[in-house]
Amino acid sequence: MIGTEWHVIIWPVMTQNLPTKNNSWAIVPAKTLTEAKSRLSPVLTITQRQHLALNLLKHTLTVLRAAKKAGLINGFVVISPDKQLSAVVTAFDGEYLVEDRVNSKASLNEALGQAARWCVANKEAETLLILPTDLPIMTLEDLQEVIASTLPDICLIVPDTLRQGTNGLLLNPATRLNYTYFFGEDSFRQHREALLKEGASLLIKYNPGLTFDLDLPEDLALLPPDWWDNLPETADVIHK
Repeated sequence: MIGTEWHVIIWPVMTQNLPTKNNSWAIVPAKTLTEAKSRLSPVLTITQRQHLALNLLKHTLTVLRAAKKAGLINGFVVISPDKQLSAVVTAFDGEYLVEDRVNSKASLNEALGQAARWCVANKEAETLLILPTDLPIMTLEDLQEVIASTLPDICLIVPDTLRQGTNGLLLNPATRLNYTYFFGEDSFRQHREALLKEGASLLIKYNPGLTFDLDLPEDLALLPPDWWDNLPETADVIHK
């Protein structure tokens, strides 16, 4: 469900002025289109899931391109084993990084570590923002509010609606957690505990545009009707 509550928690409490702009990069991991949105298989065919996954990615890239133009971030990279996505990402003025899968069981968190190292080594990133692709109602204003919330040396987590997963992870400095992430089951708790164990100052932010992710069949009916304009065949399945 789409949450409406906002809560802010900071450990420890800090009263510094807002920071000057640093070199910030966003990372978006993407599965292959054939693998994406498998939990929607009870209601959508593989072709419908592929179209939906591509539209979700394009929505995320649209927001990130706007964020780059607005100066909120310096750039963004999509890491994926699906080389077909390279042209899509570059069309949105992003960077594409092919996931280095040494075996079929390579994890999401390993891919994120690869992308984070790439951003630091090749783009001299000072701050990283990790976002999933399935945030269908995220807007530029949502992203701006999240980024503007941070103070110097403060990390930020945006949990999902159930407060179990992580829908946004901002790391400042970029090397926080030493490129080790916990996306997946119970990631909100794991990221929170790992950052606090490092002694990081942490902000938890509940933003409706980021807390809602499209993951389960029941989530589909919660999307605004106009979101389906580019997916008429899928819309027919959802609204019949």
